[in-house]
Amino acid sequence: MTKVLNALTRREFAGGAAAAAGTLFVSGNAAQAAGDESDFSAAVRRIGLAEEQAVITQRIPMCANFIKLNVEPSRFLAGIESAAARFDKVLAGLRNGDADLGITAEQSGEVLEALSAVDSVWPIMRGAVASIVSNGFVEEADFDAIARASSALLFMSENVEKRLLSVYGDSTKKLAVLISVELAARQEMLTQKMAKEVGNIALGFKPEENRKILADSADLYENSLQALIGGVEELTLPPPPEHIKLALLEEKSRWSDLGPIIRSVADGAEPGLLELYSIASQEEALLEAAQHIEHLYVELGSKI
Repeated sequence: MTKVLNALTRREFAGGAAAAAGTLFVSGNAAQAAGDESDFSAAVRRIGLAEEQAVITQRIPMCANFIKLNVEPSRFLAGIESAAARFDKVLAGLRNGDADLGITAEQSGEVLEALSAVDSVWPIMRGAVASIVSNGFVEEADFDAIARASSALLFMSENVEKRLLSVYGDSTKKLAVLISVELAARQEMLTQKMAKEVGNIALGFKPEENRKILADSADLYENSLQALIGGVEELTLPPPPEHIKLALLEEKSRWSDLGPIIRSVADGAEPGLLELYSIASQEEALLEAAQHIEHLYVELGSKI
């Protein structure tokens, strides 16, 4: 259990991203900010949106890899364009508020500071995406820019979540819901991260390093899924209601199809066209299953 807790709380992501470690706490300023949030359901949405940013930091390089590999390039070209547009909207909304997203302007200085860090790196990835969409293919310079920015943006996006949890998790009950939303949404990110890492291996980009990272990502995905299903008292994570547990078991069933391919590549198998097309077709279904679970937790949070 200690190993699982470390994996869940330390959030170690290799490939240049520093560990977003630290114990959750509520400072005096955070408690004041939490008191200013009259609608807790909006705080739940903020956590989900911040994790959506983390998903996109991995979805964009995943799409770029599959475009470069010529695996369903048209679908992934559309995917990379829509992902970048969504990142723009959510980043602006988290700072300035957005009626469509159901959130008001952020008031917490520590959250705004974390968002500013994202602002400083996002243009690198955004520019590369614009170039790919314009050209219809991935140039080496764009591939390198996305690879360079993705780990930093992942760390920064997760730091936004960490700040939001400290600001809005002002009671045990609220914190439990926010952690559930965060973990459920992070599963979405991991589906994209693992597909990206398989693409890196297929492209011959730091293959041995990416095999290790892929194995760690799969471990984290499985540990997080099991934690959501069973609950982890030490993480203030209660067992889910029955309807959410059934959805989690459905996600676990979907993973049983994709997981062996991921594990095989992590263990040294070379991903051929069959594996790449299998991952390309299944990552979206697994992503949608994880998104459904996040939405169920957001709905649960709206009733508190």
